[in-house]
Amino acid sequence: MQKRYGVSKHLSFSVQLGMIKNEFRQLILKAPQLFVSLAISPLANLKETTMVQEDKDRLRNHIRQEIEALKKDMVALKKGAKPVSPDNAIGRITRMEAINSKSISEASLRNAEAKLAKLKRALEMIDDPAFGLCVECGEPIPFKRLMIMPEAIMCVGCAGRR
Repeated sequence: MQKRYGVSKHLSFSVQLGMIKNEFRQLILKAPQLFVSLAISPLANLKETTMVQEDKDRLRNHIRQEIEALKKDMVALKKGAKPVSPDNAIGRITRMEAINSKSISEASLRNAEAKLAKLKRALEMIDDPAFGLCVECGEPIPFKRLMIMPEAIMCVGCAGRR
């Protein structure tokens, strides 16, 4: 009986597949560090791709400034997102405009809240060695892109493909 990859060629496909799965499980259990290193292979050359501390400090200050500006904008958006009371003696057209403006303010507020969460996450992760690396390809995200969009987790190429 000839064996290939530890599986007999006379066994049914499902049995062979089951045996391969078991061998694979055993391999994973025996060498987890191999699979961990394969899973983070884009991070292998961190010394070459990490930002210098001066750039991290500049980016950290920039993110903090953006967070403060966003919080101020959110206060104004919350005022604009308040319900339009029906007892106001405004005309029908003006009332429709007020309702439309409220909807726009609510959508803008949701976007601002999402961006705030992303900025806070970026601020927390800035000292992580993987910060500034594209989550898709593992290449460094250009510093200028991070200054424009600190919440960016992908390089321009990968973001464009999505």
